[in-house]
Amino acid sequence: MKFLQLSLLAITLLSVNFVTAFAVEESSATTNATPAPTEDKLGYFDWLLHIPSDYVGAGESIWRKETIAPALAVIGSTAVLMKYDYELWQPLAAHYGESKSYKRVSDIGASMGKGDRQILLGGVFLVAGIASKSHRSLRTASQVLEGVLATGILDQVMKHAIGRQSPDSVTTCRTGCWQPFTKLSTYNKHVAAYDAYPSGHLLTALTTVEVIRRNYAEQSWIPYVGYPLVAVVANGMVATSGHWWSDYPISIFLAYHFAKAVTANNPEQIALQKTASTWDVNYFTPFPGAQGLAFTTSF
Repeated sequence: MKFLQLSLLAITLLSVNFVTAFAVEESSATTNATPAPTEDKLGYFDWLLHIPSDYVGAGESIWRKETIAPALAVIGSTAVLMKYDYELWQPLAAHYGESKSYKRVSDIGASMGKGDRQILLGGVFLVAGIASKSHRSLRTASQVLEGVLATGILDQVMKHAIGRQSPDSVTTCRTGCWQPFTKLSTYNKHVAAYDAYPSGHLLTALTTVEVIRRNYAEQSWIPYVGYPLVAVVANGMVATSGHWWSDYPISIFLAYHFAKAVTANNPEQIALQKTASTWDVNYFTPFPGAQGLAFTTSF
């Protein structure tokens, strides 16, 4: 298959994975939600103390019959993408080495996916919250940090347990060898040889966007900005040979459930759970873009 055809296939599979992961939403769509009249209590160390409950909440969210379709989408899309990972990676890596502008954009995308960038963004909410005495800004700052830490810990555990090679470390295995439960000392000496799956960059970036969206649900512009930036991160990590495309479906899936768990105690989310009587599909649907993913919405 030609690269263009494979790219469209990859975009379609990741789009299906995204839609199914984010499809099950309350009928009183979060984009129409308004902040609850009463403010929830916010502790100085909630970002740390709530992490155990995030794992419980994410687990409960995943372990439901409504999650069967998204889980199958993750398995199916990962399997198909793995078959063509090499063909999808090579042209982007080559273009990265040839085009200065594409290299610049890819480097920016890869940089945006780092956990410290998400924490810095949370710091912006912290400063804004202190300056304006905004409870919601302070809560968002706390939950962004909480989401980054919760998903970051899980990501590292999975990487060590699975041990997939990154594209820039490939030697004998065409799409990366899998060496589970490598010794910690060996892992630390050759991190890129074991840390491809899943993508922590995409996981933390998408979790951060979702946490912000759920805290400011009435701000309908957030997905238009956030989701394309996450797509830039995804493209950048493949172009810089840090990840394969098949590393992404599970990251998308986990990001949704962890963002949901992190914000579960927000009064707005509690109100939605109590008032929702039916389930509907989230209005955001993806369409093929030139590189990575882009998203549009219909009304």
